[in-house]
Amino acid sequence: MSKATDIIAGLRPLELHYFRVSRERWELMLTRLHQMGADAVSTIIPWSWHEPRDGVFDLTGLTHPARDVADFVETCAAMGFRVVLRTGPYVGAGLLGGGVPGWLTREHPEIQALDLDAQPQRDPASGAPLPSAEHPTYLKHLERWYRELTNALASQQWPDGPIVALRVDSPTSGVPTSPARWDYNLHVTKVQWTIWLRRQYDGIDALNAAWGTDYRSFSDATFPRPSPAGELSPRDADAARFVACAAAHAAETYARTLREMGWTIPILTHPNELSPTLPVELAHAVQVDPEPPEVGANVRWAMDAPLRADGHPDRRFWSVKAILLGMEQGVKQVAGGILVTGAESRRVRLPRPADGYALYRLLLDGRLLDIASRTRGDKLYLNYVAADEAGETDVFILLNDPSAPLAGLLREYLTSLLMGKAQTLRRAGEMCRALAEALASAEPLAGEGPSPTVEDLRIAERSLAEARLAARRAAASLGRLERLASEVRGEPAISPPSLADLSALTSQEWEHLIPVRDACAQAAPALAEAIRAIAETAEGALTIQGYRRAFEGAQAAAEEAEALLVRALGSLRADLVAGTLPPSAWPLHDWLTRILRGLVAGL
Repeated sequence: MSKATDIIAGLRPLELHYFRVSRERWELMLTRLHQMGADAVSTIIPWSWHEPRDGVFDLTGLTHPARDVADFVETCAAMGFRVVLRTGPYVGAGLLGGGVPGWLTREHPEIQALDLDAQPQRDPASGAPLPSAEHPTYLKHLERWYRELTNALASQQWPDGPIVALRVDSPTSGVPTSPARWDYNLHVTKVQWTIWLRRQYDGIDALNAAWGTDYRSFSDATFPRPSPAGELSPRDADAARFVACAAAHAAETYARTLREMGWTIPILTHPNELSPTLPVELAHAVQVDPEPPEVGANVRWAMDAPLRADGHPDRRFWSVKAILLGMEQGVKQVAGGILVTGAESRRVRLPRPADGYALYRLLLDGRLLDIASRTRGDKLYLNYVAADEAGETDVFILLNDPSAPLAGLLREYLTSLLMGKAQTLRRAGEMCRALAEALASAEPLAGEGPSPTVEDLRIAERSLAEARLAARRAAASLGRLERLASEVRGEPAISPPSLADLSALTSQEWEHLIPVRDACAQAAPALAEAIRAIAETAEGALTIQGYRRAFEGAQAAAEEAEALLVRALGSLRADLVAGTLPPSAWPLHDWLTRILRGLVAGL
């Protein structure tokens, strides 16, 4: 058994769709997945979302931040997750066309799956025509899409990156049992059916003997229509076997295409291979309302999921946590202590620990509070509080020795929270630094010549984009926490908004951008220092107090950066509304708003 296969067997996965969550909430949602006990993320990669027009691909966020699946995979890695990619091509999931590009089935109607009446079969969520799983034209476009996907992400597969498995899906995943759902596309009924029969029978005479027919060739053996209820001819039985074989063959065709392109990790072809322990309604981690209209068939998705769209937990949050962490009635013995959790306040009786123990309340936002307890005889009585004015509880932690280094699940759990905080700060810091440097390089110097030309600024932006690509390639060889620390010391991995339209600003107008430049320049180093402190804490002998110091330091850095940026944003907004700055400065406003949204989501 391969190492990657070993890893898959022990995963605790939850499904999170990056494209349905704003970029500023990725770190928050991934932290919540950690808090539910997940150590792996399964995500759909919608073909339709990443190839919106024929031959136009985006997997790095050039046209929309939610298309940056490469960044999402890197973010998962930085936060300690393994990743399983559902590469489709058809995934359903309430997407337009089930994730198959609408332009493809519209421009190539010959690839549409057909029903008994030769009408297109349609996706139940959007009504879009479904593709015939192995039509040659469909497979040609699919191969092109898979190659783009491979070029963008294959370098992140195990062991160099976090991607440990792929999963392929098609409209026939699960094998439709009703003939009314079979595909009657001519390629299926005339080509695939005939080829399958030739492989099943040793000549046309053998087929005629089995069916009681007198066909002269296999091409005469037309694909049957459904027989009346209660009747099942040998031909009908063969048709049912063929449909099952065709479904399996389609999945294997997709998997083989990916393997030939260089994927060496396991490729799953059955829906239940990854997470058999969780009910389907709990496996989808995040409710969505709304979602990008270009991808979703509806404005609501996974409304039974354990997380709401803003990151707030539903009651199912604790049900999933109990399943994934193996908790009995919300209690679990861990190395060095006990964890207690649940959706409701209650009184909990625990075995009395040795003298010197300590109790802590870990809130969902990561803050750690000291709490008191009462003992009687050989029992300890804990008043578990699910929520109060301090906030919502994640877990109560009982430590036998609060000064001892943490180990096992508890260390992993608290480290994951620190990594989530560090990743939030890293992105905000990169965005601040990129904007500060771009503004500094583009600012006109009074009496020292003209402002940079549009071409100058385009060259600068291309350089930043190239730096980002180099950082991504280097990331595959770095450890998670090491990468967090190293990135804040190097060049920004994020390109700032286009400044080309600001080249016509006068020196007086540029003066109004100085508060933005200075606020970003001050915020970036404070965030970088907090990231370094988290990395040092997490890599060392982590104690409960070490966690508290690192978390509170990160919180203070985030609040300091927030205060700086809020003042700068207010000043910039006032100048834009008053007309002191032209409308071309609005991208700077939007950039600052994105930084603040990410910081606030993590506070």
